[in-house]
Order: sequence, then C-alpha cells, then structure tokens
Amino acid sequence: MFKKAPKLEQLLPVYAVIVVIIYLWSLIHFFWKLPSWIYFLSAGEISVVLAYMAVINLVESLFILLLIVALKVVLARVWPDDQFIVKGVLLTLVGLGFLIYRNHYFPTKAIYALTWLQLASVIGLGMLVILVPLDKAPAFSRAMDALADRFIIFLYIAIPASAISLLVVLFRNLF
Repeated sequence: MFKKAPKLEQLLPVYAVIVVIIYLWSLIHFFWKLPSWIYFLSAGEISVVLAYMAVINLVESLFILLLIVALKVVLARVWPDDQFIVKGVLLTLVGLGFLIYRNHYFPTKAIYALTWLQLASVIGLGMLVILVPLDKAPAFSRAMDALADRFIIFLYIAIPASAISLLVVLFRNLF
C-alpha cells in the first residue's frame, strides 16, 4: 500500500497549493475582523487568535493532503504516479474553490444544506479530474506543475509560522 503512495517530491507542490489557498482565505478573514478587534483585544490576544488560526490551518491542510493521498492510493490504477501533482492541484482547486464559493455566497447556511445539484456537480467535476488522462494536454499539465512549483516558496513561511503557533497553543493550553 505504501508503494502506491506518492513520493515527497510529489507531495510538496500539492501541499503548497493547499497551504496557499487555506492560509490566504483565513488571513483575508483575519484582516477583515482585525479593525474591530483592535477596540477590545490587546495585541497579545490578537496574536494568540492568529496562532490558533495558524494551527487550525495546519491541521486542515494536512487533512486535505491526506484525503488526496488516500484517494490516490485507492484509485492507483486510474491515477498514474506521473500525474499526481497535476490532478492533486486540480482536485485542490475544485474542492477548496467550491468551499470558498459556498462560504462567500452562503455564509449562514450549513454545509449539510447542499442541494443535490451542487453536490453532484462538485463530485462529477472531481471524478472528471481524476479519470481524464491529462497526457493529451501537455501545456495544461506543465502550467499546473509550474504553478505548484512556484507555490512551494510559501511553505518556507507557513511551516515555521505554524510550528511556532503550535508551540504557543500548546504552551497556553498546558500551562
């Protein structure tokens, strides 16, 4: 089973895309609420909120990466190893893009209130991403691969910031 799992060189670009989307969406919401927090929270409390946000983003991004890897392992026959980065990036863009759209336009409705049409369209698009061989579109594959490679630079910021935030959260909850 571990032989079907992608290598670290393939995981990092996909994880970088996940990190950029999740952290950016959270930072947008953080900075949206920051002006109001300044009136009743101290700078230390605001930084603790940011630390908790970074830890939750770390857990979410690792969970999404784990879902993509599990899907790759289960569908190893229809998902070749050389297409993991492209299909992983596309699944990330489709899945997280749908969740961002859903959160932005329907913020008060719960995720379980999805209509069958919305759910079927996202699942159908995800299956299409997995099942369509991308060997026929080499320019598109190169573009997705280049995008994922360029996002790796954000891991140099996100991983240390998340590790420091994890230490802050652990320290606050243990002591």
